[in-house]
This record gives sequence, structure tokens and C-alpha cells, in this order.
Amino acid sequence: MFGAGTCLPLAQWQAEGKRGFVVASAGTSPEQDEADARPFTVNFKITVDGKASTGQLTLPEVDPAAIVFDDRELQQNAQVCDGRVFIVNLAEERGGVLAIGNLKDGALAMTSLAYASGDEDTAEVGFKDGTVVVTDRNGSVRLQESPAAEAETPAHGLVAESVQCEQDAPQGHTWLRLALNTDGGVRSMEYTATMPGGASCTVSAGLAGDEASLSQGKDVTDIRWDDNEDPSQASYMRVSRNGDDYTLEPMRYDHPQFCGQSSQLAETVRLRRGSTTCAAVAWPK
Repeated sequence: MFGAGTCLPLAQWQAEGKRGFVVASAGTSPEQDEADARPFTVNFKITVDGKASTGQLTLPEVDPAAIVFDDRELQQNAQVCDGRVFIVNLAEERGGVLAIGNLKDGALAMTSLAYASGDEDTAEVGFKDGTVVVTDRNGSVRLQESPAAEAETPAHGLVAESVQCEQDAPQGHTWLRLALNTDGGVRSMEYTATMPGGASCTVSAGLAGDEASLSQGKDVTDIRWDDNEDPSQASYMRVSRNGDDYTLEPMRYDHPQFCGQSSQLAETVRLRRGSTTCAAVAWPK
């Protein structure tokens, strides 16, 4: 496979004329009002040895007006890793989203990865130890194939390396996923607590469109949601690490911001690498 084991600029990957990759985007234009707005989408078309594969990725959290590249520039800045992973950087002035297509057995699995950056930098993509590695302001993350299709991820779609767990209890159902950097630090968090009656709480941080800020310390990640009216009341959660164990603690949070009526977050959730069942969940008494 041409380009296996490395990441190549698109122009180099398709220089021989035997391979091709076309990316096109579509979304709301400045002239459209909200009633006519369409979710932003990215379309990939890949041709190898005369066989074409196509894929489409919908990114409702992306504002097309904020992307600093037009379609032609997106094409010029595309990369191909290991001869089969196609990556387009939807860069904004700060941060952005990578649109990722993984070509396997003739099928193209499309996923995305939000990243953080400043005004003068952007995400860097490389290939190391058989894995695509993305580096941004918050560290480096390995991408891994999703083994089976999920609600938002197709089978073989590339996603950030993560640990996750679930647990059922009389107080409610817990689901927690932490995406991890290569050094074990937490890159993003998704947490849902569902009560027996169906009411729920949903928390996410580090994903595209989230307003939370993550700060990394030694074995600790602090997550904050600003409260401009009263900073002392800003929601604040912490993830601490001890070896292969991670513990989420909602230290202080604005209940209506995350939870519906008659629902609550656990006081702590602990999960462990290699286990899909939460190691411990402590509910308020």
C-alpha cells in the first residue's frame, strides 16, 4: 500500500495519477437565515486503482463561516496516513475539527476529532508505532479503530483512545467515557446519569462546541464552565488518576445546566483501564 507507515501530503500521495482524493464541504452561507440553515457536512471521494469510495460526515457543531480555509485550501492541506487514513483540517482561528476517513475493505468510515490551538498554531498529525497520533495544545492522542458501530461512530471509524464504563444501580444508570492523551491525561469527558424513571443528566467537555475549559496537572484534570455573572459559582469537576484508575468528581455544578428535574449526578465515578464496568459509583445519600 503506497504511503504505509507514514503520513504524506495529499499532493505527494496522488502524484503518480493512480490515486485521487476529493473533499468538498457544504453548510450555511451568510445569506441564509436560521430557517434555511443546513448542518455543515464534509464529503470525501477516494479513488484507488480505479475503484471509488465515498463518505459523508455531518458536523452540526461546526460554523462554516469560522473555517479559515476554503474547499480548495482544504484539499491542499489534506493528509493521507498509512495509505488509507484521510484527514482534512477544518481549522478556525482558535481550535478546529479534523475530518477523518478510514478506508478499510473498500468502505470509508467517517469520524471527527475536535482539537485546541492558539492563533498561530494548529493540530499536527503523524504516524507512530502503527497508529495515527494527533498533537494539539492539550497534548498528543492516539487514534484507534472503533470495533463495532455505535450511535455516533461507524465500525472501523477512528476515534481518540479512551476508557469507558457503565454500571446499573438502584439510584440510576451510569455511563462514562474519558478520551486519553498518550501520557494518560484526560483529553475529553462524556458522562450520562439516567434515573430509574428516565430523567437524566448529561455532561461533556473537550468535544467540539463545548464551552468547558480543561487544565492539566500531574495526574489531575480540572474542568470548568465559566459563569460570567458570578465566577465563584462556575461549575467545576475534576478527574484524578492513580495508575490505571480514573475518578470523576463533580465538585460543584449548576444543576439545571446539566440535569433535568428529578435527576442527579453521582458524587464519584471510578473506572479502570481494561474494564467496561465502573469500578465504583457513589451516589448522594
